Amino acid sequence: MAVCLVLGVVWADHYSPLPSSVAPFAALALVLMLLATALKFSGGSVFLCLAVALTGASLHAHRIRPGAGDVAHLANTGPVRIIATVTRLVSTTEYSQRVQLDVHAAGRKDVAVPVNGKLLCTLPPDRPVNPGQTLLLHDVRISLPVRITSPGQYDEKRMLARRGVHALGKADRFTISRPEPLWRLTLDSTVARIRAHVVQVTRAAMPGPERGLFADLLTGMVFGMYSVELPQDLVEHFRRSGTVHVMVVSGGHVTLVAGAIIFLFRGISMRLPLRVLLIGLPLLLLYGLIAGLYPSVLRSLAMAAILLLGMVTGRRYDVWTALSVAAIALIIADTSALFSVSVQLTFAAVIGVVAFIPRAGPRRRQRASGFVTTLLALGGSALGAWLAVTPIVAYHFDSLVIGGILANLIVVPIRALVMGLGIAVVLLGSIWLPLAFLPATAGWVLLEVTVWTVRFFSLLPGSSLSGFHLPLGGIVVWYFAAAVVWWLLYGGSMRQTVESETNRLPRRQSEPEPQPSVSRAWPAVMLFALAAIGFFTAAVAARPAAHLRVIFLSVGQGHCALISDTGGNHVMIDAGSGMASSRAYHWVGPRVILPHLARLRVRHLDALIMTHADDDHCNAMADIIEAMPVRCLLTNGLPLDDSPAAQQALAAANHRGVQSAILRAGAKISLADSAELTVLHPPEKPLQRTVADCNNNSIVTRLTYGQVSFLFPGDVQREGEEMLLRWARTHGESLRSDVLLLPHHGRKTSSSGPFLDAVRPTVAIVSGAPPNWQPAHPEVVKRTAARGIPLLSTDMQGSIEMRTDGHRLWISSFSGDYPEDRRRRRWQVPISTPDCAAAW
Repeated sequence: MAVCLVLGVVWADHYSPLPSSVAPFAALALVLMLLATALKFSGGSVFLCLAVALTGASLHAHRIRPGAGDVAHLANTGPVRIIATVTRLVSTTEYSQRVQLDVHAAGRKDVAVPVNGKLLCTLPPDRPVNPGQTLLLHDVRISLPVRITSPGQYDEKRMLARRGVHALGKADRFTISRPEPLWRLTLDSTVARIRAHVVQVTRAAMPGPERGLFADLLTGMVFGMYSVELPQDLVEHFRRSGTVHVMVVSGGHVTLVAGAIIFLFRGISMRLPLRVLLIGLPLLLLYGLIAGLYPSVLRSLAMAAILLLGMVTGRRYDVWTALSVAAIALIIADTSALFSVSVQLTFAAVIGVVAFIPRAGPRRRQRASGFVTTLLALGGSALGAWLAVTPIVAYHFDSLVIGGILANLIVVPIRALVMGLGIAVVLLGSIWLPLAFLPATAGWVLLEVTVWTVRFFSLLPGSSLSGFHLPLGGIVVWYFAAAVVWWLLYGGSMRQTVESETNRLPRRQSEPEPQPSVSRAWPAVMLFALAAIGFFTAAVAARPAAHLRVIFLSVGQGHCALISDTGGNHVMIDAGSGMASSRAYHWVGPRVILPHLARLRVRHLDALIMTHADDDHCNAMADIIEAMPVRCLLTNGLPLDDSPAAQQALAAANHRGVQSAILRAGAKISLADSAELTVLHPPEKPLQRTVADCNNNSIVTRLTYGQVSFLFPGDVQREGEEMLLRWARTHGESLRSDVLLLPHHGRKTSSSGPFLDAVRPTVAIVSGAPPNWQPAHPEVVKRTAARGIPLLSTDMQGSIEMRTDGHRLWISSFSGDYPEDRRRRRWQVPISTPDCAAAW
């Protein structure tokens, strides 16, 4: 039933059916199941599975499609007044607070009509709000979530729709019309005081010079990393070593807490009185409230509650049943939980651990020592967890952690000891602080070992591979290979178990004595495994392309272009997004550029060119340099005092040992197959006293490959264009290019008539024009239209990819229009020059 429910939700998420078209079929399947059961037909289970799947699809369809009275229908209609209740605090900064609201009414002036739906709203930070409060928001501007425009980009629109949110809002002022309920205020304040007390006791009891860091680390390993503020670099070490799961409350944490409750009440007895359930469940809930009721915590609490209930009633605990019940409860309560990365990781980890814990068949079960048994169990659980969660991490985070098995062999046992010591520190420190000194000291020693281990494996060369994207086909192959590994390790034990149970059944006199079966299928299984591994390697291995590719990435109000030649060399020109972007500009590196590079299998950059130091051209460079190998960083050599983003990029380059160099007109960068990138600007003596010296001294490059050429002029304005034309005439360089990136994002201060006449492009690209321009400034559109130059915009068409063999040019673009966000659109651009031809 759990699998059917999951399949139904996934189907509805992919095809977005109307809820009214799914619910009747779910009811019909349920009726057919009841009839088949009553008439004793054999198809009742099939109809039951179908009814469960359609029920899940109906529940999810109600979330992902806005209703007739949804607040999303008020988007882009002007400011409105809204009455809504706060349901969730999303984020809080010193400039704003973001909350999720349940909308009750909306209107203009004094007229309000009933409206429903959820709204993700940004509020001013001067008056903090809490869940449960009812707000009156004035002059709310409602908009729709941003569509994705680049492969691998974080799809905020789809993720919000899965939570039932279809609109965004921003209010400059609001009033609290009704405070939160008393019971919720009391609960929240009590939990906050308990959490503060835990942190205070742990910090007071922890010894050592870095007592604050280790106290927070101890609290994070006991109650989760979200309960304290941990240094970002330390969290990154945990992530790269594949051990970040020990900092997230999951089944292991709740199991230890439940085990402690059981042991305190009944020791090792397998039967518990009812009072243990009445006391244990509130304690588990309190632990979950302190850690935060995240989906992984809810899954763990549900399984622990089933364990306690089974021990009270005397029933045998079956982990697969408990896991299925927890999954069904989570999905029915919130279908979007299925698409939560934490939920996927926690369920996958449990399945992997349970499946790969060593077992022996009844005929060959031997009495092994406790140490060997523990070691085998630890190794099997670490292998199973790694095999189960690695493809999920690679799919969502584009990284493959190879050394995670070895790191977990050390960290996971320490985590169990640290949890016990952490709970002891809190309990003893609450009674009398000196009592907590001994467990805190022991915890400090174990945490020192943990931090050293995590840093060692995160910095170990080859322990993690960034930019590694695993497509859905690769995930299927991975899990197939994992199933083969499981069969080779435990298939014999399972066969022996089945044979033993079969031999216990009474046999007829004519039946022969069963003989031990010896499987001869393992050579074929090994061949299938080797074929799967070969297919997997071929699917994810980086290989040179057949054509030279130039990709203009959609990064909002900024610019980023990637050049990939046939020899596997990669050059990136700029990487940044401006504050005026509709998407979060400071996330453009990890959420747009790096995922796109991972899907292109680009795992290194031979050159990273910063045309100039404006934020919309360089504020993602530090993230890129930290995430992947970069051979050299090329700049125009101007001072960077007014650009913190450029300074961060240079600091990251120095930290990673990346070479830096200055480009001037006349320099050349050679690529494969005689492709060449020529620097045309700035001159040896940079321009001064222009309208914008930073823009006019941008690095201008021209890429030539056979008979096809591309011009990248940065943000040069009229003065820079005039200087570029004079330099080209003086040195005999041609500006003629088949593809032109319009300078300065299509603003009217650039793309002058003489410049366009000198370039005579076949097609022009606009990267990051302001949203009120379609696709560039109206004056620039007139200039290009008068010369018959078609315009393509990354804001309108998404990321634009161009492929060429030196004679022909293929142009395609990513379409982000829902529900076509997984398709690519292609154009045939009319070519007027004989040296280049465009094709589909």
